[in-house]
Amino acid sequence: MALSDIFVILADINSSLMDKIVILIDIPANSPFTREFGRFTREFEEFTCEFRRFTRKFEQFTREFGRFTREFGRFTREFEQFTREFGRFTRKFEQFTREFGRFTREFGRFTREFAHYSRE
Repeated sequence: MALSDIFVILADINSSLMDKIVILIDIPANSPFTREFGRFTREFEEFTCEFRRFTRKFEQFTREFGRFTREFGRFTREFEQFTREFGRFTRKFEQFTREFGRFTREFGRFTREFAHYSRE
């Protein structure tokens, strides 16, 4: 049961309570007390309606925020996966760079030796 439903029940109780008070105490229906109590009841009902609207909007916000957090969580997991894959790629690229460096050094040595033997 939502809080706004509780306020509706209280407003109904308040209204029926007013009817019972008028009957029990024998207060005239148009007395200042009755009018003031009626005004209070109407203001309370207005407040209840406002609160019900606020509650619905807040529930809508909560649902939207829940969707946002789930979406953000999914994005975070995908970004973590991307980071791990990029790390693996970086390590493989570094390994390839080291191997290519060794190859170029050996190729340079071979070229120098070949040039040396071809001059002789």
